[in-house]
Amino acid sequence: MSRYEDLIVYQLARKLSARVRAITKRFPRDERFELTSQLRRAVRSVPTNIAEGSGHQGPRAFARYVRIALGSFRETESLLGDACDDGYLQEEEHVSVRDDIRHLRILTFRLLRALEKAAG
Repeated sequence: MSRYEDLIVYQLARKLSARVRAITKRFPRDERFELTSQLRRAVRSVPTNIAEGSGHQGPRAFARYVRIALGSFRETESLLGDACDDGYLQEEEHVSVRDDIRHLRILTFRLLRALEKAAG
């Protein structure tokens, strides 16, 4: 397996994480320890789990971390929906970020399938 830094899915997940962190900087201060914190942890979990999983022996172990990353995408989507509902995020930006997440989730799912195939 190549270095995790070379994986397109990792690179795009880092960009998504930076984008979402920038969005949360506009959230109200009273959300700092609630929605802001939870959203930042969820989106950061994606590239972090890809990196962590790549350090384990074998594709089966790596696949387990990729599954966790896929769950973090869902959590991020849900939390962004909450932010939009609460008026902290405009609908257009929400749709744009959600589309990026869905595209990245497809790429991550392909990585998972390749790992599962390699694991036998």
